[in-house]
Amino acid sequence: MLQQGFIILLIIFFLTGNIQGQFRRLLYPNGKQYVIKSNDDPGEPLFLTPYLEQGKIEEARQLSSVELPPYKQQSFSGYLTVNKQYNSNMFFWFFPAQNGNKPDTPVMLWLQGGPGASSLFALFTEIGPIYIDANQNIQLREITWNTNYHLLFIDNPVGTGYSFTSNDQGYARSQDDVARDLYSALTQFFQIYTDYASNPFYVTGESYGGKYVPSITYKIHMENQDPQVKVKINLKGMTIGDGLTDPVNQYMYGDFLYQIGLVDLSQKAYVDLQTALMRYAIEQERYLDAFHLFDALLNGDLLNTTSYFYNVTGIKNYFNYLLTNEPEDQGYFVPFVTRADRRKQIHVGNLSYGSQSDTVEKMLLNDV
Repeated sequence: MLQQGFIILLIIFFLTGNIQGQFRRLLYPNGKQYVIKSNDDPGEPLFLTPYLEQGKIEEARQLSSVELPPYKQQSFSGYLTVNKQYNSNMFFWFFPAQNGNKPDTPVMLWLQGGPGASSLFALFTEIGPIYIDANQNIQLREITWNTNYHLLFIDNPVGTGYSFTSNDQGYARSQDDVARDLYSALTQFFQIYTDYASNPFYVTGESYGGKYVPSITYKIHMENQDPQVKVKINLKGMTIGDGLTDPVNQYMYGDFLYQIGLVDLSQKAYVDLQTALMRYAIEQERYLDAFHLFDALLNGDLLNTTSYFYNVTGIKNYFNYLLTNEPEDQGYFVPFVTRADRRKQIHVGNLSYGSQSDTVEKMLLNDV
């Protein structure tokens, strides 16, 4: 049993919402990255773990402070090393609540899906305090979770977004691996930013986060049972939006696609057949076979051609099937965060953004 008072809020849309359980390439736009020039100064990546280990907590906080004019609210970013053997490091960006830090102000961890999608997507296009316009200027979001909540965005798992590893063994192969690395990052975070360590803590996310969120939530809950645990996270609950939680039932799209007019009867029959084969493969624990069926039918991430869904509908935008293509503004943040001056401000230096995302997905194929 979970501790008394633990709140679980599952916001699960079983129709169009959960389509974004994967579809990383289509749903989470790559955007056009800025190419660093020889005379640019992206600064150096900031690794905070050594400061924590040396007891230089205040220095770590000061160095990680982000100044992002004209945005005036203070934020913090940097890297937390979660596996020294493989040089695995997780990038985070933390935004304290705009209305201040009260004892009951929640800390909300946000985990994007994919697998392999950067949590900066949610920061800039969904719930964060700022967004980027077509001219690459920072704009304030009128309605943001950050008004009353502390927001912690982590590029998860290792290899996603600005998070990286130097060894193939550093990639997550299972949800246990995901939870292990995230837990290491979180315990380090709360040892550095101690002002927030006793606040209520919630794990939140969407799409493939339907797996990440319960995995790290369970990990925290179990670690908290240890009376000798070094850092006890004040876990209060989790929320999942449009999450991938039950592929056996969530991917049965034939009726839905037919009823909204995206496929005809013969195409519906094909979708029904492929999803039935997918379900059978899952029941037989042939998870890789199930993924390839799904990829060919709907996903299209690892194909050398387009998916069946795209071939019959022409739709690239899975967020809103009324729009054939994804809105351009969903990709505006990518050139912004890869510009040399912005890299320096958020302490990532010249490290690659998103270059390991395909590998992240491939390593988790049996988990998908």
